[in-house]
Amino acid sequence: MTSTISVTEDEIDDYRVVKLFHQDKKRNNAVKSNKYNWYDFVPKNLFEQFSQLGNMYFMLVAVGQLFPSISNTKGKPATLVPLSGVVVMQAIKDLFEDWQRIASDQKENSNLATAVDANMAESSIEWGQIRPGMVLKIRNEERIPADCLLLTSSHADGHCCVETANLDGETNLKKKTAALTPAELESAAQNVRFVGVGAAPCLRCEPPSGDLYAFRSSLELTNGEVRGLGVSTLLLRGTSLQQTEWVLGMVVYAGHDTRTLKNSRSARFKPSALDVRLNGVVAMIFAIQMSICLFISLSSFLWQSLHGHKVWYLEGLPQYLNPLRQVGIWFLMLNSMVPISLMITVTVVKFAQGKIMSQDEGCGSNGKNAEVHTSQVIDSLGQVTHVFSDKTGTLTQNVMEYRACSVGGRIYGLEGNPSDEEILQDAHAARLQASGFLGGSWVVIRFLQGFL
Repeated sequence: MTSTISVTEDEIDDYRVVKLFHQDKKRNNAVKSNKYNWYDFVPKNLFEQFSQLGNMYFMLVAVGQLFPSISNTKGKPATLVPLSGVVVMQAIKDLFEDWQRIASDQKENSNLATAVDANMAESSIEWGQIRPGMVLKIRNEERIPADCLLLTSSHADGHCCVETANLDGETNLKKKTAALTPAELESAAQNVRFVGVGAAPCLRCEPPSGDLYAFRSSLELTNGEVRGLGVSTLLLRGTSLQQTEWVLGMVVYAGHDTRTLKNSRSARFKPSALDVRLNGVVAMIFAIQMSICLFISLSSFLWQSLHGHKVWYLEGLPQYLNPLRQVGIWFLMLNSMVPISLMITVTVVKFAQGKIMSQDEGCGSNGKNAEVHTSQVIDSLGQVTHVFSDKTGTLTQNVMEYRACSVGGRIYGLEGNPSDEEILQDAHAARLQASGFLGGSWVVIRFLQGFL
């Protein structure tokens, strides 16, 4: 059982009240991870697409083609046609991926749980319909559908074990303690049956947060006793029940109020490393293109001033063109320096890679294939270059000591060991041996190094 240290309302500035067997009609356990809604898809998607410099570049080209004085398409925005195709294809891909998120949410929300009423009668309920105050019965190896206060379990002392690998990666089971004894729970249910929810135990807890390791709350029983409760009584959504036949838990936080979803960011546009690099490349090409346009405009101005009056086919035309007009003309003529198929090609390749990954058994785990929700950042996978690993400290002392490192070919931290030059010679010899130089003979390679 838990301790009887009281946590008052003053200690919890903005507390939330949850009553046993009393459903909170304002909140439910449904999750929503889709990025778009029907009313904001077009503006939000267009904003995301035109945040890419490639699309902005060709929109600038299309606008320039509207001006007959510089247009090479007689004032018609010819570039707008292929640009529209690129934007539409990208929008279809984004819409399809968002539909996949909606389907995944519906699958999650339609999972079944077991609800228990004040008469201790059991009934099935979908996860999305679970509300704070409800009592759930969770069986061994089932996932916890919402953040629940552990009321009692099949064990005599009311404890249970949960696996939190989905939250913190820890495979060790964690022990949870019950807030009530079986007798106290039966008494509370009886009071609700005969008196009403006003006689039910009342939980006062902190507002929803993403802290997985703290839970400030107090439980007031019908006899006036107030018990202080901690995180050891809270079953978190996403964890699974282990080595326990069943538990009864009261839903405290549901849906996006749960600790798990508080630590999850909503779907948002995130440019990948490749997108950032492409933006840089487009910006560089644009700068080079404008430099060429300025150079040609200046050269044209100088040539016309020196030789333009001598050329018969220029008779009747203005001797000098507006320099800005010259820049605009050459900008539109050189717009093919950036291929308009660049962005859509990258998008199609990423989408295809996502489909291949979702069907690749090597990318799955425990017989379940990987799910690609956002192919936009698929090129960011596998970019880990350094891994700092630490022991848990369970069986041995948890100590990490700096020994040595190499920066720019110079060794630091190997005092009393071979010199930097000797270490670098060994490293160079190892590379030569690995490449098969001189048959990969270490003795011959080191012998020759002595003469160099």
